Amino acid sequence: MTWEILLPPSVHVLEPAEPPLTVPLEPEYP
Repeated sequence: MTWEILLPPSVHVLEPAEPPLTVPLEPEYP
């Protein structure tokens, strides 16, 4: 999971199972 690497530790704790929220930040996603 590269999305959690882009986010601060606090976000990992708040949204550990919500990668869709960070998908827009991932250039790998279409």
